[in-house]
Amino acid sequence: MQQHNSIHYTGLNDLNLMMQERVKRLVNEHTPKLRVHNTFSLDVHIAQHSPSGKRHKYVVHMRLSYPGGTISTDKVHGWDILQAVRHALKNMELLVTKRFQRKYKPAVPV
Repeated sequence: MQQHNSIHYTGLNDLNLMMQERVKRLVNEHTPKLRVHNTFSLDVHIAQHSPSGKRHKYVVHMRLSYPGGTISTDKVHGWDILQAVRHALKNMELLVTKRFQRKYKPAVPV
C-alpha cells in the first residue's frame, strides 16, 4: 500500500539554516509515531517573538490531518526552539493515542 505523507512548515525560514535542519530532523524522527493512517499531513507552525532582542521566544503549534479528521495541539511556548518542538510532538503523540485507543475492553468468556 502506497503512503502519501507530507510535512508543511510555516515560519521555519525565520530560523538560521542549522536550526532549520535540526527542527526538520527532529520532526522526521517523530513522524512515524504519529502515523494514524496511510495518508496524512502534518502542519508545523513556528512563530518567533521579540526577533529584535537577544533572546527569542518561540511558539509551536501542530495540526495533523488525515482522512476522516484533524488533530491539533495547543500552542507550546519556549525559549529553546528544539525543546518547544519536542514538547509539541509529545503533545501530538498523546492526542493521537487518546483518539485511537480502544474505548472498550474485549469481552472475557465466562
